[in-house]
Amino acid sequence: MFCRSEFCSIQQDTGRQFSFDAACNPDGSNAHCPNFASAKHSFFKHNCAGQHVWINAPFTQIPLWVKHYQRCKAQDQLGTSAVIITPKWDSIKHVTKGMTLLREYPKGSRLFSAPHPSGEGRYDMDGTPWPVQVWYDPPVQPKLRMSRPQARHGKQDTRASHSIVHRDFLNDGCVINASKAASVETANGERVKIASKTELLITMQKYMGTVNALVLPTLLPGINVILGMDWLKENGAILDIAALRCSLT
Repeated sequence: MFCRSEFCSIQQDTGRQFSFDAACNPDGSNAHCPNFASAKHSFFKHNCAGQHVWINAPFTQIPLWVKHYQRCKAQDQLGTSAVIITPKWDSIKHVTKGMTLLREYPKGSRLFSAPHPSGEGRYDMDGTPWPVQVWYDPPVQPKLRMSRPQARHGKQDTRASHSIVHRDFLNDGCVINASKAASVETANGERVKIASKTELLITMQKYMGTVNALVLPTLLPGINVILGMDWLKENGAILDIAALRCSLT
């Protein structure tokens, strides 16, 4: 069983609560989630689409677990994610290609526990004989693009004071809270009532971070998320409108 405190820390790093543990004992004594797979209830027969999956599988069988996870994720790329615990072996590094390395524990780290031979409790196992890596495969994020400013009454409107997300763009895992903001003015001059707000996890190339966004019932055609001045200032963004490029400092 992977160290519980480290598990909780990793969960916090991802910004999502794990909903399924992919490799556990049949009795669930080493499960980190209420819902789990085991030899009795095989992970390979479970559809984990739409879930945040914890994968700490037998190291020699990790490719099989990841392949099944990826097959499930293909059904819901926006709502499915996983963390995979792997040894730092050249033989399996292809499995985590394209994923984010959250952390790496050095050889000798005491990360795992096992049932005590007496049947009472667990004991800490010896340090790992190799470095251990923690890989994160986040939900697929739609590609964010900069739109050329649209003229309105002879002026160009290029700013939004707050980040905004289209209500229909949110998946079931997003937490929506009441918002104190009464309304917001959109690019076409209309005022739209705002009833809620949420927190989004945004990934763009090497950037990953959370964005507090107001939820609107409608946005401009073809646009689901607008990163407003609040996000731009917080991240020191530099906009090159002509080149449709955004750089973070």
